[in-house]
Amino acid sequence: MVQTRGLPFQRKVYEQRCANVRASMARSELDALVVVDPANMFYLSGYDGWSFYLPQALVLVSSDDQPFWVGRPQDKNGASYTTWLDEDHIREYSETLVHARDGHPASVIGGLIAELGSETGRIGLEMDAHYFTARGFSVLHSTLPKATLVDSCELVNWCRVLKSADEIEYMRRAAKVASAAMEVAVQAIAIGQRECDAAGAIANAQYRGVGEIMGEYPAIVPLIPSGERTRAAHLTWSSRRYEVGDAINVELSGCVRRYHAPLARTLCLGQAPIELRNLGEAVRESLNAAIAAICPGATAEDVEAAWRKTLARFGYVKTGRLGYSVGIGYPPDWGEHTISLRAGDTTILKPGMAFHVIGGMWLEDQGLEMSETVVVTEAGSEVLTDFERDLIIKEHIVSGRRKLVDLEATGSEERQQHQLHPDSENQKGEGLPVFQDILRARERLERHAIVSPLFGSSELSSVLGAEILLKMESLSDVGSFKWRGALNKMLSTDREQLQRGVVTYSTGNHGIAVATWARRLGIPAQVCVPGNTDERKLQRLRNLEAVIDTEAADQDQAATRCYELAHQRGLMVIPPFDDPDVIAGQGTIGLELLSEAPDLEVIVVPVSGGGLISGVGLASRTISPGVRIVGVCAENAAAMYESIRTGRPVAVTESATLADSLCGGLGPSNRYTFDLVRRLDVEMLKVSDSDIEAGMGLLLETNGFVVEGAAAVGVAAIAAGHLDVSGKKVALVISGRNVDVALLKRR
Repeated sequence: MVQTRGLPFQRKVYEQRCANVRASMARSELDALVVVDPANMFYLSGYDGWSFYLPQALVLVSSDDQPFWVGRPQDKNGASYTTWLDEDHIREYSETLVHARDGHPASVIGGLIAELGSETGRIGLEMDAHYFTARGFSVLHSTLPKATLVDSCELVNWCRVLKSADEIEYMRRAAKVASAAMEVAVQAIAIGQRECDAAGAIANAQYRGVGEIMGEYPAIVPLIPSGERTRAAHLTWSSRRYEVGDAINVELSGCVRRYHAPLARTLCLGQAPIELRNLGEAVRESLNAAIAAICPGATAEDVEAAWRKTLARFGYVKTGRLGYSVGIGYPPDWGEHTISLRAGDTTILKPGMAFHVIGGMWLEDQGLEMSETVVVTEAGSEVLTDFERDLIIKEHIVSGRRKLVDLEATGSEERQQHQLHPDSENQKGEGLPVFQDILRARERLERHAIVSPLFGSSELSSVLGAEILLKMESLSDVGSFKWRGALNKMLSTDREQLQRGVVTYSTGNHGIAVATWARRLGIPAQVCVPGNTDERKLQRLRNLEAVIDTEAADQDQAATRCYELAHQRGLMVIPPFDDPDVIAGQGTIGLELLSEAPDLEVIVVPVSGGGLISGVGLASRTISPGVRIVGVCAENAAAMYESIRTGRPVAVTESATLADSLCGGLGPSNRYTFDLVRRLDVEMLKVSDSDIEAGMGLLLETNGFVVEGAAAVGVAAIAAGHLDVSGKKVALVISGRNVDVALLKRR
């Protein structure tokens, strides 16, 4: 005999519950009762298995103190494990009746009733239970032709309404799980993250539980609609990514030994609009009034009336019910299907009743939810769930009180008028790119290219003493990250303007990226380069059919020449870094990093003019405000490092470096990247050429990756001891692979 174990309550508790049900059966003049609701089966027998998708039942008769369990053969051992029933009260039907067209398990249930002597009696059926089918009723009717089959009208459900102290304790534990899961939801729901990722984090918290309290699967999955979908109730999740300004309705529950404690809140990403704040205040105050009205002797409709009266003061009306009795639950519902907090329900509240009091408002243009699990006590009521009862505002703050996320900030399309010349009327710091620009950039870019891989390197992790992830931008077909900003700038530009052609200035990677995508889009491209640019890069630009201008002596002169050509010929400038659309394009790397590895602790980025660190930093700081962002310059080209140290953009004297693509400085009139880097609280480091060479070698030796010097500065900083990330989860942006082969041959 398989031994019973792990019952939530002692046997005498189940015996008393069955006695109460039999007494209720007698009052209803029932000779037998067929119980098919899994929650009711659990309540009376302890049976707990995911078998309710097939017919199963408890059968109670007045002549036997124990109910009979009837189910599928392979679930029989589960009944022995989880119930208090004797073995002769555990019955099975033939496996041939599973999903059979010429037979049904209800015939076995009917045969058991006949065996127990009630074939001519009044048989109560749970007519409105989720898992009682029309076919099951038809088979029972034909199997028991002399019996009278009647609706038992939630007979067992009503016996469950008054909870014992032990049951309420299980609900308290479930409430702890629910409150912890809501905290996880607030952390997981972040700008740029997907709804499905948040759902996964919530489910993990629900199952994991709190401390020694084990969680279980709740009767309902997390309900987390966002954006305009908050107008609808009971929606689950999608692959949609959260955006600045989104409101998200979160409804979830903790579950402990099948007892539930639901909890709902609405979360807003960024500053909530005034209409939503007003609705939140109205729901909070009305919910407070309803909870205050819960006490012994009050009626269910009294509680709803207190809610409705307060809500009316704020100018709102809700016609649906305010809540319902709650306790044991199995999919698809945690409600008990008895008491409803609504007008017309005159049920008198008694100690031990438990309710999910849900202030849910679904209006034409928005929705909001705020709920608690509340138990009626001798003195009034007890709120079991524990979470801030308010509209939850999740703002992303950086640099003290300065907000970078601002929906009112100028959109990228509106900034294009300022791009013709670096000395335009746009003042430094105005029109900074915002997170919404990065989200738009991702939408544009994902139609044209695939996401670069995030590569976990166990060998490099061992050497550097941290969990190292490599964001392999070097594997893009242009050989660097630069395609992102260049392409986003092109796709953000008016098509007619774009067809006239584009022009840029570059010493290598950016020019290659612009020429590559201009060719693919059928757009003429011109690249201004310093006269001393090496022949290898020039040949690559020629192969891409770009017009090359070599009139400039250095990078700054190349920039001036670029804007002169743009003005003379009506060309569109694609700046290499100091441009909102370019920054937003590079920022998509940050979105990808934190989508694949949301628990990143440190992100390390190569830095020259700052377009890459600005974009990655803005995305990362918005999604995960606590992440550590580190920028690394080459010692021989440390303009951003010196500018941040000085507190203003400064020019530095540069010299030859292995990280040649980090040369060029911040530009003669930097308007965006310096301000962004300063506001984003980026840590700045610099590394020597010997450090860089060692970093390149380490990437080659551990993973076989051939990278340019700029791509190795993050590895260099850690390996040389300039950056301590011991034991942390770290992402390094491997920015490019366009390295001179002659350099590799020297190693």
